Amino acid sequence: MKKPIVLIILSLLFVATGITILTSFTPVANENSFIVVRILETPDAVVSSRITISDGTTILKTIPLSPMFPKNEGQNLLKIVAELNELKTNGYTLISSNSGGSSNEFVINYVFEKK
Repeated sequence: MKKPIVLIILSLLFVATGITILTSFTPVANENSFIVVRILETPDAVVSSRITISDGTTILKTIPLSPMFPKNEGQNLLKIVAELNELKTNGYTLISSNSGGSSNEFVINYVFEKK
């Protein structure tokens, strides 16, 4: 007779402990913020070369670049590096990058994180 009572008490204790542990956890807000920098370079006159910066909710900044021709490479590179350095100065760290393109367009994506 004592065994079933002990098992019931232990089971209730186990369930109560589990519920207490699960309800004591508070959700942790994500304190990290992300910024995506997309660079589009093209020689095409219809589609303009540019740097676009977004936080995922809005476009924060768009910087025009010159068309992708050898004579414009230096000035475009200076603008790109300036924007990347500004993010670094503001506490962002590069966590990912990728690129791709076709014969008329070249796209580079950088993902930065701020903790």
